[in-house]
Amino acid sequence: MAVSNTDHEVDELAKAAAAAGRPVFIRDDGGHPVAAVFPIDHEAVEDYLLSNAPEFTEGMAEADAAIERGERGTPLAVVLAELEDERSDPARSSWTEADELVERRLAEIERRGDS
Repeated sequence: MAVSNTDHEVDELAKAAAAAGRPVFIRDDGGHPVAAVFPIDHEAVEDYLLSNAPEFTEGMAEADAAIERGERGTPLAVVLAELEDERSDPARSSWTEADELVERRLAEIERRGDS
């Protein structure tokens, strides 16, 4: 589909991606892909948003780099103890932060869709 096509065709693209179970690519006038519409399970949106959020991907990249340098990670017992502490104190929970991030991202998507 060319970039110049109208907005009502976006719905057709989304339906085509969902039906095919694979991305539909949008190409510019030169035929180069410039965007894609991916089918996504509505229940997987949270996972998708978190896995692409800079707040989380930067931490994962730092961890990967540390592993490549041969550095040891945090022992499982320490991680489990921290998670248990968070469960007992919701104000410290990283899941609360993740939930808030997902809510903000979903609100941004909804606002863009309404404009």
